[in-house]
This record gives sequence, C-alpha cells and structure tokens, in this order.
Amino acid sequence: MEETISVVVPVYKVELYLERCVTSIRNQTFGNLEIILVDDGSPDNSGAICDELARQDPRIRVIHKPNGGLSDARNAGIEAATGAFIGFIDSDDFIHPDMFGDLYRRIALHGADIVQCSQVSVTGDEIRDPGSDHEKVMNGLEALDWINTSSGMDYVMICDKLYRKSLFDTIRFPVSKIHEDEFTSWKLFYAARRVVVCDKKYYHYFQSPVSIIRSGFSEKKLHYTEAMEERIAFYREKGLTALQSITLRRYARWLLLFMYRNREAMKRHPAIRQNLRERYAATVQEVCRDPAAGKRLRMVLKQGLTLEPLVGFLVYQNLFKKNPLSRIAGWLGLGF
Repeated sequence: MEETISVVVPVYKVELYLERCVTSIRNQTFGNLEIILVDDGSPDNSGAICDELARQDPRIRVIHKPNGGLSDARNAGIEAATGAFIGFIDSDDFIHPDMFGDLYRRIALHGADIVQCSQVSVTGDEIRDPGSDHEKVMNGLEALDWINTSSGMDYVMICDKLYRKSLFDTIRFPVSKIHEDEFTSWKLFYAARRVVVCDKKYYHYFQSPVSIIRSGFSEKKLHYTEAMEERIAFYREKGLTALQSITLRRYARWLLLFMYRNREAMKRHPAIRQNLRERYAATVQEVCRDPAAGKRLRMVLKQGLTLEPLVGFLVYQNLFKKNPLSRIAGWLGLGF
C-alpha cells in the first residue's frame, strides 16, 4: 500500500484562490493524502471555506490558529502531519494532477529524502502541460551547489518538493521572517542523503499582484541578509569552503542589486543604507581573501561602494536583461 503524504497548506486572506488550490490537491492521481489546511487567523472567509472543504473530503483536516505568519502556519502543519512524507503548497498556487504521484514514485525508486520538480509562473487558472522530463540524482551537498546556479530558484523554493517527513525532526521554518525558504531549504538539502530533481513543471506559481516578495520596499525584505549570513556561517563552521566561497560572492552581488533597485527608498532610510553598506564591505573583505574569486570580480567589488549605482546597475542588467551591458557584467564576474 502507498504510504501517506501529508500536504500542508497555510491559509491567510486567500478566499479568492483557496478552493482552486485545494481542488488541485484533491484531484491528485495519488490518493493516499492527508490534506492539512492551516487557517492562520485569516480575517476573511478563508477559515469558513476550509471548514466547508473538510466536510466534502475526509482527507482534509483544518487547524484554526491565531495569526503567526507563513512560517508559523507551516510549522503547525508539520506538528500535525502523520504521513511518512510531506509537501507544502501555498494557498494561492495550484498543482498538476500528477505532481505527488510522480514525486512519490521517484522517491520510492531512488530511496531519496527529497524529490523536486520545477515550476511555471501563471496568471490564470489553466493547468499547463508539465513538459519534457530530465532527471538528476545527487547527494545533499551536490544539491546545495545547484542553489547558486541559474536554476537556483527551483532549489530554494520549498513548495515544489516532496520530503521525507523525518527531515523535519530537527528543522522548522523561522517564525516572523519572510524569505523563509532561503532560511530553510539549504538545511533540508544538507540533511538529505539523496536528492532527485526532475524538470517536470508541476507546480503552478500564481503571480498575484499582492505578493509579499513582489511588493515595494519593506524592511522585512532585509531578512534575506540574515538568511544568507546564517548560511555562510554554517558553511564556514562545517568547513564547506567551496560553498562558502560561491555564496559570499552571490551575497555581495545581491547587496549591490538590492541597494540599486531600492535606491529611492534608501534615500528615505539612511540608517538602513548604512547598515547594508557595512554588510557589503565586510562581505567583500572575505571575497577578496578568496583565491577562487576572479581578479576582475575582486577589483569591481572593491569599487562597489564608490561606484554603487553603476555596479548595481550592471548586476541588474546581467540578471534581467540580454544586451551588451549584461555581457560586460558577466565578463566582470557580476553575473548570478
């Protein structure tokens, strides 16, 4: 008999999208599911919708709790989950019917602790064809390497994966933080013995205009700096020199990009700007001591604060544009 998969869905102010999300989970070709809806003190009708959905399907359990944020809701779902495996779906997103069946098949075939699919960004309700399949099997440290590649978003994202539940015996999401995936995904990879990655685009990431990550400047976005510095400190402690090196370089580029993209807000928040510049200077000192960092990159990063808008602009061009400036940025080592 198939083992149970617990699917945790944090719920907050999603009355327009919740039923679509839960329907996509109920329609999975894999039937042995425990669907845990965590009503995180939602002020709209989301809690009542959860209760109605539970009346329609005995696989659905509802937790009503005071508002504590996304991480706190996920943690409540972990505590309640009884399945041998666990997945997380954000309540404004939805998934292809084959997602959990295919991920479970791969986790059983390879004896893996984590299986990851890919995602597709959508603005409507249509379920897309998941596309062609290519599979990689690796250990946890090899998966950590992939976080720093152009495919890194898939690796950082929590919701495009199926996990062996025992990974969460000692790991929880950081309460009261955004960028919670950045705080957590690398810990799960480090704890995993075997990771399977497939290219199937099963996870449908809904691009809502009110998304936290895509909204304007907020001090909470600086939680990313805490996540990166925690990861760098962990790599240093464990002697993972190569991972520490590439993460430091990526963090320095991110700081330049963040200051550039939020340059008007930085004028209104001089203390935050100064704090970011100090973090950048400390990071660049470490990068410049690293022989793995290219000479051109070390030279440019040393001038990063003096030429802050220009260097940040070049990082932006490399990440978001395809033009001669983006190629120059890549040649300088400023590419992500």
